This record gives sequence, structure tokens and C-alpha cells, in this order.
Amino acid sequence: MKLAEQFVSPTSDLMNDYINGEEKLRRYFSYSPDQASFAARQQKLREHKVDRKDLSSIIRSYMEPFGISEKAEQHLKDFTDGASVVITGQQAGLLTGPLYTVHKAISAILLAEEASRQLGEKVIPVFWIAGEDHDLAEISHLYREVNGRVEKLNFPHAEYGKKTASTAQLNKTEIESFLSEYFRSLPETVHSKELQQLLFGF
Repeated sequence: MKLAEQFVSPTSDLMNDYINGEEKLRRYFSYSPDQASFAARQQKLREHKVDRKDLSSIIRSYMEPFGISEKAEQHLKDFTDGASVVITGQQAGLLTGPLYTVHKAISAILLAEEASRQLGEKVIPVFWIAGEDHDLAEISHLYREVNGRVEKLNFPHAEYGKKTASTAQLNKTEIESFLSEYFRSLPETVHSKELQQLLFGF
């Protein structure tokens, strides 16, 4: 597989100024948001008092029902022991949501690794899901290709009213039927069966 990196200029002047480090925007930050500022930022964070043990316990209690991997367990320990974090997040979505959600998670991991190397100490990645978002309509659909066209496939969500994504008790029969329909429209690959078993095995 060949990977190529492409840069698309942002349409927003605000984002363009941020990327290019324009002083008129940077003056609103307490520190310059680039890798050259890692050390200064780390020193500032050491002065910021936080109950790491209590916060780690809260995160653990949230994660435990879903299973805590060996790596996540180590990250929780490192955080309790004083490690800084690179943090990002995204609104919840079916099957992870748009691909940029996965890209954001990977970017946090890579940036944490780079910061660890540069600083010579542990920096861990944190990715949070904005499950408190009340607008289920924004995340109740997937896209698929049908006869060369991109088609939106909606999951019926009206029955959940104004409940947040994290509190809505999904109708498992309906969601399974919805996902089965989605998978039927996808081309068969070497990973299709494994992915479906992973998804429907819960």
C-alpha cells in the first residue's frame, strides 16, 4: 500500500493564521502551540496542582466496564505518577464516525511519543468521546456507495428524543439490523468477516 501526504489549505482565515503562526493570533495563547514550546509548557504544568490520584480513579471507573488494556493501565499509572498528557477528543459516532476521528486519535498518540522523546519523560495520549452531545441526529448515520453514488444510511433515532448519546439506551435489535444492512452493501474483503464478528460479537 502506498501512502501519500497531501496538504489542503484551510478555508478559514482563523485556521490559516493558526497554522502559519501569525502573531496577531498567537498573542491570545498563554504559550506558543508548537513543539519548540514543549519544555516551557512542561515547566508551567509542573506548577499546576491537580489531584492525579482522584482524577485517575474517575477515569478508571469510567473505562472499567469496557475493559482496560495493558497499555491503558500503564498510562493511568504514569498519569498518577506525574506524566503530562496530550489530549484531544471528538463527538461520538457510529463505527467511530468520520475517518478524521481516527486520525485525531493517531495524531495524539504520535505527538505524545514525540513529546516524550523530546522531553526525556513520560507524556501520554488521552482521547475523550463527547458523549454528552445532545444532537443524536448528527451521529445517527453512515455513508455507503451505491451504484457509484454516495448514499446516506440513517439509523432511526426519533424514539430517543433529546437524550444524550451517552445516556440513550439503544434498541439493540434495530441497531443490529441497521448495521447488517450497512455491511451487506460493502464489498467483500479479507477483513470483512473478522470485522463483522468483532462488531456483532458484543
